[in-house]
Amino acid sequence: MEFKKLPGFLFRAKATLAIFLLAIGVFFLLSSNFYLPQSTIQNSSFSFSQPWNIIIYEFIHIGPNHLLSNALTLLAFGIAFELALSSLDMLIVFFASGILTAIFFVFTNPSSSVVGASAGILSLITGAFFASPKKFVIAFGFSIVFALIVFAMLNSALFSTQQNFEAKQQELQVGIQQAIFEKNPEKQKQLEQNLEETVVQKQSFEQNKSVEKNAISDYGSHVFAALFGIGYVFFFRRKKFFESIAQIDCFLQALHKKFKKP
Repeated sequence: MEFKKLPGFLFRAKATLAIFLLAIGVFFLLSSNFYLPQSTIQNSSFSFSQPWNIIIYEFIHIGPNHLLSNALTLLAFGIAFELALSSLDMLIVFFASGILTAIFFVFTNPSSSVVGASAGILSLITGAFFASPKKFVIAFGFSIVFALIVFAMLNSALFSTQQNFEAKQQELQVGIQQAIFEKNPEKQKQLEQNLEETVVQKQSFEQNKSVEKNAISDYGSHVFAALFGIGYVFFFRRKKFFESIAQIDCFLQALHKKFKKP
């Protein structure tokens, strides 16, 4: 793509970029030490007891891995879907799938709540495949390459944060011993308070990291969202759907001929 064409390309994908930036912005506004507080997650999740969060919940992510896995796939396949159809189609699929999948989830899991944009994104992924297989393949390649780079950087940052907590804790413990030796109770008290705060932050960081790692995905809801994306293209953009089927069929036939034994 030529650089001079980039502004026009970005304008055509404005809906995807807006949702992407909003998700990133909400996370950084609400997060602390890479993770959202548990109280924020609970108050912003969608459930039977909190139906007013039916839109908000899609922009709430537990931690950086949760956010980036959704944000990267949203950026790649949202743009592919939007360029294949339109910005309005992208917004309809993302939000309608998010709403209907959330309702499906709470009916099948009445005691649970849900956060994250994976429902809307899965619909965009399957919708992009049946709206434009070529754009889907490009988006898939983009997401793989950028995921490898971004997650390598993220894991390095998380490891450094963990190391910083441990180094600070050791430094404060040494300082407390020094204050005791110097018979300086005021300094000792201040350092003990700082140590207590550091231990709490470290424990919160480790707990949130564990919560994100062990978060459970509901496969039934994800299948529902994936089918919604296919259904939308089939029922509302049927011409694109059958053009894509024809392209896939041509590709499979060419592949068959290429590998067919003489």
